[in-house]
Amino acid sequence: MAVPTKYRGLAVAGATALLMAGLGVAAPASAATGWTAQVTRTTQTLRAITFADAKRGWAVGDLGTIVSTVDGGRSWIAQSSGTTMDLRAVSFADSTTGWTVGSGGTILATHDGGTTWSPQVADVTTDFAPYYTLKAVSFLDDLHGLAGGNSSYLQTTSDGGATWTRLVSSGQGCSSVSDFTGIQFIDAQHAVGVGGHPSGITCRTADGGQTWTATALGSLGLSSPVFGPSFVDAQNGWAVSGSYAISTRDGGATWTLHRVRGAEQLRAVTFIDARTGWVVGDGGAIFATHNGGRSWSPAASGTTADLLSAFAATAGRAWAAGTSGTITSTRGHGPASK
Repeated sequence: MAVPTKYRGLAVAGATALLMAGLGVAAPASAATGWTAQVTRTTQTLRAITFADAKRGWAVGDLGTIVSTVDGGRSWIAQSSGTTMDLRAVSFADSTTGWTVGSGGTILATHDGGTTWSPQVADVTTDFAPYYTLKAVSFLDDLHGLAGGNSSYLQTTSDGGATWTRLVSSGQGCSSVSDFTGIQFIDAQHAVGVGGHPSGITCRTADGGQTWTATALGSLGLSSPVFGPSFVDAQNGWAVSGSYAISTRDGGATWTLHRVRGAEQLRAVTFIDARTGWVVGDGGAIFATHNGGRSWSPAASGTTADLLSAFAATAGRAWAAGTSGTITSTRGHGPASK
């Protein structure tokens, strides 16, 4: 993929970082922003990243790839997933208990920090299972979780994934969501899913999942699916679509558009509080805001890889992951975000 014009000046630094990563040598941080390429020792695309705290994290990706860290990303080690299916999303309830989901309706769970992963069974018909890709998963605690993907229904569990049950969208208000790309279980009552094809849509609940309400975002002029979300509380959240960040201050009922100048295709968003966050996307694009999205500043990511996922943890630590086994990180300030 061609590097966007705005980032061509960073191509040499990005190539150097990737070369050093391939040699197992940590690349230097960007002097301007503190972003550092981390060594993952994989070339597989990493599609999702999450952390339980500022030190313990996991990234998942193609062909069953899982890598983990216990030192904030200074070193990453491979974990055995037991599958060759592409893994698209990951969520941890704490430092030991987590789930990852992916193609073929794959759901894997761990109770030992990823040392072992065990398959769980999605509620999907046998004939559709080979075509069913789960792209989103979020757990509130070690029992209650949601997952979604390339269908108009969500999967839900209240027993840690021992059983998964379909929420029939036509009866839950989300039948117009044809493709869930992300979901967040915010608290016991609130959850928000995003996606849509070809244009954006969100789906939310405020009663613990008993009822769901969809909000089409076509009126904002969006022509791309929505990725995210990142909520810092039940009311304040963010998502991205195309070259825009979008925000809500009412739990997803209404959304406001924020142009991220210089962005071409944004893929993920993470916020550490109502004012401070990052959006990431194609060509190694990273933009930061410290004023709640009123303005965005480009950051030198140290890579030209497409960045597909981002996560901010305690003490303002943030990471982004993407193609070619790329993980890059920065250190900032502020409380944790989910």
